[in-house]
Amino acid sequence: MSVKNVYSEVLEQRERIRGDVDIWMRDMPDKRAAIRATRTDLTDPAIVHSNLATLLPGMTATMLKRWEHRVTAGSDSGRFFWEFVDSTLKFTQLGKPYYESDPVNFVAEARIQVFENVQAVKLKQLEFTVVYRRF
Repeated sequence: MSVKNVYSEVLEQRERIRGDVDIWMRDMPDKRAAIRATRTDLTDPAIVHSNLATLLPGMTATMLKRWEHRVTAGSDSGRFFWEFVDSTLKFTQLGKPYYESDPVNFVAEARIQVFENVQAVKLKQLEFTVVYRRF
C-alpha cells in the first residue's frame, strides 16, 4: 500500500501509520482475512522521526506486509484459502509432485492513514486471482 504527497508543500504531522486490508473470496464472501500494516512495515522508516511523519512533495510512503493466506474470521478461522477449492496433483519437469489449486478469485478493500489528525483514505476495491501451488 502506498500514499503519495501530490502537493507542492511538505506534509508533516504526528504519525499514525496504518493500513488495513480486508480480503475475501469473491465466490465465498464469508471466507475473509484482515491484514494490518503499521509503521514497522514502512519500506522507508526515515519517513517517521520523533513521532512525526514527513512527506516531501512527490514523496511516497509505502508499506509492505506479508499475507498468510489464512481465513482470520468466523468458524473457518486459521484455515488456508486453498482448502475451499479443488486441487489437482501435478508433477514438475523433474517429476516432483505438487498440488495446484483451481483459481481463487479475491476481492480486497483497503484503508490507509499516515497522519494522526487526517482521516484514513479508502482505496479503490481490487479484484485479483490466485492459483496456489503447494509442494
